[in-house]
Amino acid sequence: MQQETKLMIGQPWKIVNSFSVYEEADKKRSDIQEKNANVQVKVKRMSGGVYTVRIRPLETPVPPKKKKPSSSKDQRRDQRRKNKESKARKSSR
Repeated sequence: MQQETKLMIGQPWKIVNSFSVYEEADKKRSDIQEKNANVQVKVKRMSGGVYTVRIRPLETPVPPKKKKPSSSKDQRRDQRRKNKESKARKSSR
Protein backbone atom coordinates (compact mmCIF):
# COMPACT_ATOMS: atom_id res chain seq x y z
CA MET A 1 0.00 0.00 0.00
CA GLN A 2 1.13 3.51 -0.67
CA GLN A 3 1.41 5.92 2.20
CA GLU A 4 -0.61 9.06 1.62
CA THR A 5 0.81 12.35 2.77
CA LYS A 6 -1.28 15.45 3.12
CA LEU A 7 0.13 18.36 1.19
CA MET A 8 -0.41 21.78 2.64
CA ILE A 9 -1.86 24.20 0.14
CA GLY A 10 -0.42 27.67 0.58
CA GLN A 11 2.72 26.58 2.41
CA PRO A 12 5.50 29.04 1.49
CA TRP A 13 8.32 27.92 -0.81
CA LYS A 14 11.95 28.65 0.06
CA ILE A 15 14.30 29.54 -2.81
CA VAL A 16 17.42 27.36 -2.68
CA ASN A 17 19.31 28.45 -5.79
CA SER A 18 18.94 30.22 -9.13
CA PHE A 19 20.27 29.08 -12.51
CA SER A 20 20.31 30.49 -16.01
CA VAL A 21 19.93 27.04 -17.66
CA TYR A 22 17.04 24.65 -16.96
CA GLU A 23 19.23 21.53 -17.06
CA GLU A 24 21.39 22.79 -14.17
CA ALA A 25 18.32 23.64 -12.12
CA ASP A 26 16.78 20.24 -12.84
CA LYS A 27 19.98 18.50 -11.75
CA LYS A 28 19.98 20.43 -8.47
CA ARG A 29 16.29 19.56 -7.99
CA SER A 30 16.94 15.84 -8.43
CA ASP A 31 19.95 15.98 -6.06
CA ILE A 32 17.85 17.59 -3.32
CA GLN A 33 15.01 15.13 -3.88
CA GLU A 34 17.36 12.14 -3.52
CA LYS A 35 18.91 13.48 -0.31
CA ASN A 36 15.70 14.50 1.46
CA ALA A 37 12.40 12.74 0.88
CA ASN A 38 10.51 14.96 3.35
CA VAL A 39 10.42 18.01 1.09
CA GLN A 40 8.77 19.00 -2.16
CA VAL A 41 11.13 20.37 -4.78
CA LYS A 42 10.28 22.28 -7.92
CA VAL A 43 11.94 24.32 -10.64
CA LYS A 44 10.21 27.59 -11.43
CA ARG A 45 10.89 29.69 -14.49
CA MET A 46 11.16 33.39 -13.68
CA SER A 47 11.22 36.40 -15.97
CA GLY A 48 14.49 37.04 -17.75
CA GLY A 49 15.16 33.34 -18.34
CA VAL A 50 16.15 32.57 -14.74
CA TYR A 51 15.19 29.22 -13.19
CA THR A 52 14.88 28.92 -9.42
CA VAL A 53 14.91 25.74 -7.38
CA ARG A 54 12.40 25.90 -4.54
CA ILE A 55 11.65 23.59 -1.61
CA ARG A 56 9.00 23.26 1.10
CA PRO A 57 8.25 20.61 3.72
CA LEU A 58 5.65 17.96 2.93
CA GLU A 59 3.88 18.29 6.27
CA THR A 60 3.72 21.10 8.75
CA PRO A 61 3.40 20.41 12.45
CA VAL A 62 0.01 21.35 13.83
CA PRO A 63 0.26 23.42 17.00
CA PRO A 64 -1.54 21.78 19.91
CA LYS A 65 -4.80 23.40 20.92
CA LYS A 66 -4.95 24.78 24.43
CA LYS A 67 -7.91 23.62 26.44
CA LYS A 68 -9.63 25.92 28.84
CA PRO A 69 -9.93 24.47 32.29
CA SER A 70 -13.52 23.47 32.59
CA SER A 71 -15.28 24.41 35.76
CA SER A 72 -18.24 22.36 36.79
CA LYS A 73 -21.57 23.78 37.79
CA ASP A 74 -20.90 22.89 41.44
CA GLN A 75 -17.62 24.83 41.42
CA ARG A 76 -19.30 27.91 39.95
CA ARG A 77 -22.13 27.68 42.50
CA ASP A 78 -19.66 27.37 45.38
CA GLN A 79 -17.72 30.38 44.16
CA ARG A 80 -20.87 32.50 43.97
CA ARG A 81 -21.85 31.37 47.48
CA LYS A 82 -18.42 32.34 48.83
CA ASN A 83 -18.62 35.74 47.17
CA LYS A 84 -22.07 36.40 48.68
CA GLU A 85 -20.88 35.34 52.14
CA SER A 86 -17.81 37.58 52.00
CA LYS A 87 -19.95 40.55 50.88
CA ALA A 88 -22.41 39.86 53.71
CA ARG A 89 -19.60 39.80 56.29
CA LYS A 90 -18.17 43.08 55.01
CA SER A 91 -21.54 44.85 55.05
CA SER A 92 -22.41 43.63 58.57
CA ARG A 93 -19.23 45.12 60.09
